[in-house]
Amino acid sequence: MSDTSKQYAVAIDIGGTNVKAGVLSRDGEVLARQRVLTEERKGGEQLMVKLINLAKSLISEVGKSKQQFAGIGVGTPGLPKDGVIMSCPGKIPGWEGTHACADLTKATGLPAVMDNDVKVIALGEGWIGAAKGEKNFVSLALGTGVGGGVIIDGRIYQGEHAVSARLGHMVVEPHGKLCICGNRGCLEAYCSARSIAAAAIDHVLRGCETIILDLADGDIRNIDAKTVFDAARRGDPIALEILDKTAHHLATAILTIMQAFDPKCMVIGGGVAAAGDLLLEPLRKIVKQYAWTGPGEVVDIRASTLGDDAGIFGGAALVFAELC
Repeated sequence: MSDTSKQYAVAIDIGGTNVKAGVLSRDGEVLARQRVLTEERKGGEQLMVKLINLAKSLISEVGKSKQQFAGIGVGTPGLPKDGVIMSCPGKIPGWEGTHACADLTKATGLPAVMDNDVKVIALGEGWIGAAKGEKNFVSLALGTGVGGGVIIDGRIYQGEHAVSARLGHMVVEPHGKLCICGNRGCLEAYCSARSIAAAAIDHVLRGCETIILDLADGDIRNIDAKTVFDAARRGDPIALEILDKTAHHLATAILTIMQAFDPKCMVIGGGVAAAGDLLLEPLRKIVKQYAWTGPGEVVDIRASTLGDDAGIFGGAALVFAELC
């Protein structure tokens, strides 16, 4: 039974550029927000100092007694387990091996809980986002990379070694493009913001007729996923072709996820979700066309509603789910 006297949570979201943090109430109200630069290159020790300072500052800012806080929830890149960063390849030097939860508790007096950032966001979607009230769903974050979170019976599915839901590395195109993980044909190699921009750059370099370079002010270095979305909204055939291929690869992954987990819904978030119905409408049609559902229905594909606060909503959801 939850302790209803614990009305507030400190939530921290460690991103590649910024660490975002906030204090949230049990009903989802954000009482305070702060952010600082992550400064990954300064390493894990300096990052830990930032987390502690943020937590202390937020607790002080809202003026609530510490007894009213259920704890601190953190979403981190990499693979944490039992409050310790087990792996964080290529991200933050010295972050691996950090006893982050123990350090936060020692510094603040509050219990702390931590999980992978994308899994935490998925939990937030079920608490107060696009999957609010749903107990069984899957969340995909299509950003610079592609991550995922699987929620079963309202809880994060961790798997045997706490490394579940690495959905960005599902193979959707055998012998396909090289992924940063070293494998070929991964979802991330086709549906991340990075891969969408790379596809656009490739078309420009091949001299294809497109307005993408014009929208990037004539500088190929300015082409990103948003440039492609803007071009698609203007009816640019190359941009629309890129999004159509993105939708087909994403549908391949979702069809597999449907058969494996039978989710009530799929939540699509991250920067690529900014394409909106340009991506989601063809995606829904493809999934409906190819899905074999037996007695069930085609999965409901929804856009994330949490926006830039997704990580802190998820951190608070983790606290209320795990610590009270």
